Amino acid sequence: MTRSRETGDVGYRAYKKNLIINGNMSIWQRGTTFAISASGIYADRWVVGADAVFTASVDRVDSKDLDLITSPYLISSRLITSAGATHFDHIQKIEDVHTLSGKTVTLSFVGACSKNLPLEIHIIQDFGDGGSTSVTVSSVGQLFIQSYNKYEATLDLPSVSGKTIGPNSALLVYIRVTNPPNDTYVQLSDVQLEEGSSATPFEYVSPQQNLAECQRYYQKSEYVVSMHNTTEPATLRRANIVFPVTMRVIPITSGTQSGLNNIEGTGQNRGGFTISGIPTSQAVESLITSWIADAEL
Repeated sequence: MTRSRETGDVGYRAYKKNLIINGNMSIWQRGTTFAISASGIYADRWVVGADAVFTASVDRVDSKDLDLITSPYLISSRLITSAGATHFDHIQKIEDVHTLSGKTVTLSFVGACSKNLPLEIHIIQDFGDGGSTSVTVSSVGQLFIQSYNKYEATLDLPSVSGKTIGPNSALLVYIRVTNPPNDTYVQLSDVQLEEGSSATPFEYVSPQQNLAECQRYYQKSEYVVSMHNTTEPATLRRANIVFPVTMRVIPITSGTQSGLNNIEGTGQNRGGFTISGIPTSQAVESLITSWIADAEL
């Protein structure tokens, strides 16, 4: 099942101090351990990647009651090999380039790096499809060391006034180590981006709210669906899927099933879709269906 994305409204998050979603690394809808060779999203909302051909692993690990970290988890990313990578990145795309426009902002996080490497923070104002050329502000000069520490970077974001802004605009936050040798580990948690010139304590978000914010961009499910007969044709089965959270845009959907042939998704919108197919047996009245809905930036 596929459907092109269509632009929707921007999520309103003014009640939150922290503009980072899943900064405590607790939501992992895609799994909790990965062997990778391409940049992608692994912990929800977090892109991990490098600027050359590479192999890596990404895992959720326990924080082991570290005093500096409020979360029970960290993201642990290991760059195993690379063909001369100059940087190893953890990136979050924050919806809407208007976010914090013209403001002084502070990024903070707790982390450790296995090799004592230069740390760079970059924030990119991406003006979207057909928009103005992106603008980057950076903070460099810190060393990312082997023991766990809290890191902070304060940056002044330019105003976006007068810029051309297209669909899918975003604020991209990069936590980057440079010139990483093979077998470099990076661990992060309690990542926070906030308005102001200094870091404040990490903002607690309930697990339910954290998951709901992630589900605006990506949802998946696997469960038994009771499907009813339709008249077109008589053997067709159909079920309506209602998303627990309205998605950012009409998502790209995909699905697998047990007990159906020729599965299709129709009637997609930001709130759900209809799944239908022809059963492998007339006796099939319920089945296990797993689906993914992707509305990532």
